[in-house]
Amino acid sequence: ALESPYRAILNDVEAPLQQGMSDQTLARFKSKEIAVEAGPMGQSSVHDEARTPLIISGPAEKATDLYYKMAEIAKKLERGLPAEPGVRKEPTGDYTVEEKNRSVHLTLQGIAKAEKLLGIEGLFSPENMELAHMLIQAIRAKELYHRDRDYIVQDGQVIIVDEFTGRLMPGRRYGEGLHQAIEAKEGVRIERENQTLATITYQNFFRLYEKRAGMTGTAKTEEKEFQEIYGMDVVVVPTNRPVVRKDFPDVVYRTEKGKFYAVVEEIAEKYERGQPVLVGTISIEKSERLSQMLKEPRLYLPRLEMRLELFKKASQKQQGPEWERLRKLLERPAQLKDEDLAPFEGLIPPKGNLRTAWEGLKRAVHTLAVLRQGIPHQVLNAKHHAREAEIVAQAGRSKTVTIATNMAGRGTDIKLGGNPEY
Repeated sequence: ALESPYRAILNDVEAPLQQGMSDQTLARFKSKEIAVEAGPMGQSSVHDEARTPLIISGPAEKATDLYYKMAEIAKKLERGLPAEPGVRKEPTGDYTVEEKNRSVHLTLQGIAKAEKLLGIEGLFSPENMELAHMLIQAIRAKELYHRDRDYIVQDGQVIIVDEFTGRLMPGRRYGEGLHQAIEAKEGVRIERENQTLATITYQNFFRLYEKRAGMTGTAKTEEKEFQEIYGMDVVVVPTNRPVVRKDFPDVVYRTEKGKFYAVVEEIAEKYERGQPVLVGTISIEKSERLSQMLKEPRLYLPRLEMRLELFKKASQKQQGPEWERLRKLLERPAQLKDEDLAPFEGLIPPKGNLRTAWEGLKRAVHTLAVLRQGIPHQVLNAKHHAREAEIVAQAGRSKTVTIATNMAGRGTDIKLGGNPEY
């Protein structure tokens, strides 16, 4: 909306900006020249976070303890289901949630309940609009923003986790009272609110420069967007040597639980082989969950029991003394060992459903045995940010398992065999 956004921002806050800039950087800023850093972090700014607003903010009114009260009221309100499109039916519960738009909507029942809890009339009347806004933010904090996924609590502070890189962003705060609502939900001290003085997106900011260039290993797939947004072409530089990495097709599972079991099996298999493993997860919560599954073999037992049921179903028509011995052995699945199953290998035909079920059972038994022996591993996420360099430096060692959230641009190479100089 501004004729020249970067000049407006520079004029309004020139003094604070200059305090943090060298003369050379400031000169380049004003002359409109920019080069994006090499690597995924460069693309993260130019592409992934292109619509993220950059905000210059200043202190507003003091934080109010009303946020704590709203957090308590939000706990007492119950989530319902929205009305179905094309059906004349009222939504249920006290409020409904739209996950995609990250928004919540109070129902008539919810409004009446909130008014009773607050001791007011007309929640959305002009004099109560601030209360209504704070209550909506409290419900959003409750339903849409989750600890160890969207933020962590550290030293009594709510710190946002970057959705693109998984890194902590100390100093950044959600706007419009949302951060205060999350602080109230977590029971930590509520910081003062800020008001926005100026804002611009990365996308619009970078387009102000006449010269733009950069290098990254992940730009080719977004070539069309680079052309549309910045008018920039993407040129692929050939590798010095032929690429030896094998890119396997994606594997899709019916359930998330099934996917996690499969990941545990593959980790166990590669760990036993001595191969270093790097596992990427989408959130701190998922990385902690996978770590827990590697630490506690009992969490894998349902997978073994499921494989056992599949084998029993496939072999129900098989008869004979050997099969009876095998069925008796399988009555105690948690105590099964590889050597217990080996004598019955000759009973199983080389192909068909029975062989597939048998191989699945053997794999589950072997995975459980490896888990019981222990799989040492490191968790690399925003919770362990301080140890990041140490973990990454040794992630290429034999039998090293590293579980990481999506952290682009670590600035450290993972060397096969580890880093002897670290």
